[in-house]
Amino acid sequence: MAVLRNELKFYLHSADAHLLENRLAFAIKRDRHSSEIFSYLVQSLYFDDPALTAFYEKLDGIENRSKYRIRFYNDDLSYIRLEKKEKFRNLCRKTSERITLDVAQAFVDGQPVFQNFADGLKGEFSHLIFHERYRPMVYLSYQRKAFVYPTGNVRVTLDSTLKASRFSGDLTRPCVTSVPVMDATETILEIKFNQFLPHFISELFEDIPKQISAISKFCKGVEALY
Repeated sequence: MAVLRNELKFYLHSADAHLLENRLAFAIKRDRHSSEIFSYLVQSLYFDDPALTAFYEKLDGIENRSKYRIRFYNDDLSYIRLEKKEKFRNLCRKTSERITLDVAQAFVDGQPVFQNFADGLKGEFSHLIFHERYRPMVYLSYQRKAFVYPTGNVRVTLDSTLKASRFSGDLTRPCVTSVPVMDATETILEIKFNQFLPHFISELFEDIPKQISAISKFCKGVEALY
């Protein structure tokens, strides 16, 4: 069972993000998925129902809410995850299950796949596909630089060049025509941890100019396209 975690989000100027990246690289390890250029492409396909429930619950500040996405990295469709992101006031939880390209494409096509709706996250999502008519809403991509520290299960990410597109209908070429969602000088800083954030890590951010925000990449993408 996924644990509840703290999640803090900030906007940074790209110059300040570069300074913070250098500090983080000196203090803690980079994420194991980081390439030789220390970043990777995150690709997410977000789903919602016809009433855009997930979108409006976020805008309305509903404390307990959830959203669903299919995620892969660096155009690599050999490793795809179905993810559920839940928010409980100031805490969050992510549940994830690996799925094949065929299953992912079936979800995209509105096919529930798993008839046993109690069969984990895939069954739960099949229920939403069949009964709530969940369908792809927006395809997002961005560059991520990530750092991890085991004590407190800390994960710090720096995300830039966020782009949104209406989904093509085909996961092998998901993007139709993308539009930038962020200013070129903006970076999104996310800090996730379990019960506590080690003090030496929090010190790295103290003098960095930043603007705390309840950022939702999903909502920013929808607003940019519709």
